[in-house]
Amino acid sequence: MKRIIMTMAFLFISANAFAGETNNTCRDEAIQGATAIFKVNNDEQGALSVSTELVDMDDSEGGAEVWDVKFMKNNINYSPYRMTVIIDGCVITSFSMPFAG
Repeated sequence: MKRIIMTMAFLFISANAFAGETNNTCRDEAIQGATAIFKVNNDEQGALSVSTELVDMDDSEGGAEVWDVKFMKNNINYSPYRMTVIIDGCVITSFSMPFAG
């Protein structure tokens, strides 16, 4: 009986530990929004290299993802654009440049 309880507890803890991992649900929307703002702010045309980093995630009901979208063009790295995206519907709710000087 003790072995069954321990096994069930392990399975329950394991399932909850991995429940919060992202599946990159709103990554594309964050990139599109950041790219649009970047092009307006910098009057840039042409190809940009884009990379992303998931900074924070709240996967509860009504939760959000926070993405840093990083741009590089002509070997110049620009300050990341931080996009907060509501998971339900992938709606961008805020934008900031936390590392701009």
